[in-house]
Amino acid sequence: MKQADHKVRRLFFAALLSSFFFVVGIPTLVFGAVKSITFLMIAGIVLTAGCFYATPLLFVAYANARAERRLIYAVLQENLLTVTALSAQLSLEKEQLRSMIRACIRQCRLPGFLFDGETLTLNTHAAPKRKRLSAVCPNCGAPVSYVEGDSPVCEYCGTVCR
Repeated sequence: MKQADHKVRRLFFAALLSSFFFVVGIPTLVFGAVKSITFLMIAGIVLTAGCFYATPLLFVAYANARAERRLIYAVLQENLLTVTALSAQLSLEKEQLRSMIRACIRQCRLPGFLFDGETLTLNTHAAPKRKRLSAVCPNCGAPVSYVEGDSPVCEYCGTVCR
């Protein structure tokens, strides 16, 4: 959730900054042309043209990030786990919602969830646990506890037990 919040804030700030520089670019262009200051005129052209195209793209990306954050919140906090329930809550088409869920899972924004196309479920598959074994140190006689596959080492005298 933190990652989604950070993305939303970053995109909003970028879109706002782009809007500001678009507005600044117009008078910079005019002032540079009137005063024959080539650097200002070029800076005004770059700011105006660049931000003219960047601003709407950044605001669209911001809106998509907000929708993604809302989806993550609905799943993690409101425990809405079916496409039907999420679609009703978020007012999104089911196909659009399915693609958003797949994207969130692919980008690890919904960790620990599996998606079958209709329902999100918690992933209950765990890595197999290794067996815990015990031995006796041949040097000092202390009990040695170790995990299967590791070589047992006595914690008292440092002897490797076989």
